[in-house]
Amino acid sequence: MAKKKTVQPAKTAAAYLRPHVKKVLLEAAKLPGQPYLTAFQILDKLPPRLLKLVIKVHEVEGGKKAYRRYPASVAIKNAAFWLTKDIIYISTHGLTFTVNGKTIVPSSDKKIAAYRLLPVKKKAAKKPKMAATKPAVE
Repeated sequence: MAKKKTVQPAKTAAAYLRPHVKKVLLEAAKLPGQPYLTAFQILDKLPPRLLKLVIKVHEVEGGKKAYRRYPASVAIKNAAFWLTKDIIYISTHGLTFTVNGKTIVPSSDKKIAAYRLLPVKKKAAKKPKMAATKPAVE
């Protein structure tokens, strides 16, 4: 009997953005205090070409005036959520963000998530164990 092929799901925006979001979070992790970043801050730190593409595809960055169902900030949030469980929530009272020169007020009236990744510490390579040798008997 033939083996059934597994169908690979189409790459979602969040899955496509995941490596880019990871790179931004790892760069932030190198800073003193290892800061948390919101989806808007991550979006603003993406490479310019990718930022333009994400905003073009999702039309709006997000925030109170985001009439789209899946704005760019939500795609970033979904990518970050799969990368880390180190998430805190910040009160959005009085907060505004600037992304690509545009001021955005978060859509949530109560809280917004912020994410961080801790830097991966490289382990020293283990030395190979040497086989115990017996002295040659003459």
